[in-house]
Parts: sequence; structure tokens; C-alpha cells
Amino acid sequence: MNTNAATKVAIVTGASRGIGRAIALRLAADGFAVTVNYAGNAAKARETVTAKLRGRGITVNAVAPGPVGTELFFNGKTPEQVAQITHLAPLQRLGTPEDIAGVVSFLAGPDGAWINSQVLRANGGFA
Repeated sequence: MNTNAATKVAIVTGASRGIGRAIALRLAADGFAVTVNYAGNAAKARETVTAKLRGRGITVNAVAPGPVGTELFFNGKTPEQVAQITHLAPLQRLGTPEDIAGVVSFLAGPDGAWINSQVLRANGGFA
């Protein structure tokens, strides 16, 4: 749990379910004020927000998760396909929404203060 979040605000896109929901819940539990929003073009939104917040000590990053066991991931896949994808990953498992929420909590917390305008691939080594 990030205990230094008292004055931080997190903007979470796609927080209605799956990974976004886990991120919003984790950051709220960490003490962040969480606002939920959607950007049609995440890359452009990240660039724009980063430029506008320059010099304020505010970081803007994105997380690109690999295969995560969510409704969206499982939709349309057979158990055999899921097993094959799971086997391809070096960690031999799918990620969880909570795995991704932990990465976001790190980026948003004090240990992530020097990381800015990056896309972090949180994929368990899946290439």
C-alpha cells in the first residue's frame, strides 16, 4: 500500500471493469483521489497532458498490459487457446488485474516519481 498518497489525484481510464476497475480500487485504497475518465486516443492524451503539466512535478505514464485474465481476454477463446497463450509466457500464467494495479500504484507513488511520459509494458515477460 502506498502511504504517501494523501494529496495525489489519479485519472483512470476504463475503470468500469477488469484492469481499470482493479487500478481504481487499488489507488483509492492507497489514499488517492481517483477520477475516472476515457480518452479515445490514449497516446495523444498522454502527450497533451504531459506537455500541459510540465514543471509542476506531475508525472503522466501509461501501462500496456500483456495477457491478463479478464472477461475481455477470455471472450472468444477456447480453453486450448488460453492454455497455449499461458504456456508462451515465461511466468507460465496470465496476469491478473491486481498485477497491473500494483504496477500503476508503483508509478503513481513516490518510487515512480522519476518515471514520466513512458509506456510501461507489464506483461510477465510475454513478448
